[in-house]
Amino acid sequence: MTPKRIPHAKTRKANRDHILGAARTVFATIGFDAATIRDIVRADGLQQGSFYNYYKTKQNIFEDVVENIIGGLIPLFVAARTIAKSARQFIFNAYEACRLIPFQEPQAAIIITRNQSSFREIFYLGDR
Repeated sequence: MTPKRIPHAKTRKANRDHILGAARTVFATIGFDAATIRDIVRADGLQQGSFYNYYKTKQNIFEDVVENIIGGLIPLFVAARTIAKSARQFIFNAYEACRLIPFQEPQAAIIITRNQSSFREIFYLGDR
């Protein structure tokens, strides 16, 4: 029986997800400022050159980590807006969704806390 080949696109996505997961762990553990690409590569287990196939800089991967965290919040905000009967209730529901992040996704909360200035810079001052 011939082994099935994994399509290139699936392999690329799996590698990128693996690198992203390693970056999340590193940023949660030692923070963006202290982290190096070498730290991410070590945590990932891939070759350093593999990192550069997916990301150019540490800033690029951190932006993806932040985007991933924010992307997880969007469905919560949509749900908050859907069930809200007033603007006040919407704001309260959105605040409540953010307040629950540490319980629902502890690593994301650690990343936000440990990297507040970098996170704030991307979240508030990113592309407009």
